[in-house]
Amino acid sequence: MNLMTNMTKAVGTLVGDPSFADAMEAIEKAEDLPPSQKRHWLTSLRQMAVYLSRPLSLIPTRIAAIGEAINKLHPAQLGVGMKTFINHRANTRAALLWFNKQTPFSGRKAPMDPSYRALLDQVEDRYAKDVLSPFLRFVSASQIPLQEVRDCHVEAFQAYRRETSFGRVKRTQHRSLVRVWNDCAKGIPDWPRITLTKPAYAKSSPGRALEEFSQGLRDDIDAYCARIGKRHKSVSGRVFAPCKQSTIETRRRELVAAVRAAVAAGHSTR
Repeated sequence: MNLMTNMTKAVGTLVGDPSFADAMEAIEKAEDLPPSQKRHWLTSLRQMAVYLSRPLSLIPTRIAAIGEAINKLHPAQLGVGMKTFINHRANTRAALLWFNKQTPFSGRKAPMDPSYRALLDQVEDRYAKDVLSPFLRFVSASQIPLQEVRDCHVEAFQAYRRETSFGRVKRTQHRSLVRVWNDCAKGIPDWPRITLTKPAYAKSSPGRALEEFSQGLRDDIDAYCARIGKRHKSVSGRVFAPCKQSTIETRRRELVAAVRAAVAAGHSTR
């Protein structure tokens, strides 16, 4: 079993947040809820997980965390009636509101080891705190001492976020986390003296040189640039003033980039 699997099992939910599975367990055990309400809520939570194409244990109960993903759902694409979808959505919201009120450490207030919290409180910059907090909750839930944090743990954290987040997880977020951690290691006396490694930037490829394009294609690009450098008409007949030289150069670069992308996709320029 690899590191990622071990840490996923240890955390169990989205970076320390309670999950749909936790909410369903709480609903089933609740003595103050009528049986019919329990049944409706549990059914809707299961169905919403199907709509979102995620396991129950990987869907956070924070409404803010899943609201955008739910808003993008459309009954027609899901193959269900509008009334059915609205009922499941309403029941899901009601169930999560009930659960989050019953759970004092839900969402962004998920428990964190006191030693981790004490270190985080020493970080004065708000942005740095926001960057570090999810990672510290992750390693705290995984029971990893801060003195033992290494690059593999940051990689596991990023992999876990990619697996469980509804939004896109950018590589720049990885770099930001490493940069903030390293700044704390240098500036905060109690912070572990561990320097993490920033991920390498993706290598940029210039693609084919313009001289490698077919003569006909180069002539077409030159003709287009020459045309927009003069008073010209659009396809609809609208007349445009001559473009500035900077605009012409921008359009030329865009055309060359489009051709390179087409070549990379397997299309021929001949």
